[in-house]
Amino acid sequence: VLFRSSKAITANPKYLDPHLAIAEVVKTENPQRALEFYTSAIEVHPRSSIIRDKAYLMSELKDDAGALALLDTMLADPPIEEGEGIGEKGSTEATLYKAKAAILADLGRLEKALVAAEAAVKK
Repeated sequence: VLFRSSKAITANPKYLDPHLAIAEVVKTENPQRALEFYTSAIEVHPRSSIIRDKAYLMSELKDDAGALALLDTMLADPPIEEGEGIGEKGSTEATLYKAKAAILADLGRLEKALVAAEAAVKK
């Protein structure tokens, strides 16, 4: 998987799947390297699920502040997902708010987690 995916990225750096494949394969043994591939995947196509996965991994690596900053940055100008029209960013925002709520809850910041969860429901 790693070799094929690396070759695919070299051949076409804008092809999303190999970035995600490598991130998933190396996540357990080399989470910092996985973060690099999540970052490159977000640059190729900023899907809310990829942003969420990167934020969760950052949180697992004890970079909760970085994870929350990533989510806040993306919430300030959410990317448009496939299937959403211009100005329709509801599902993207909901996914990002849910991720923020989960990280805040893990930190014991339940009031802020509740605010984020409520924002997700409203989207």
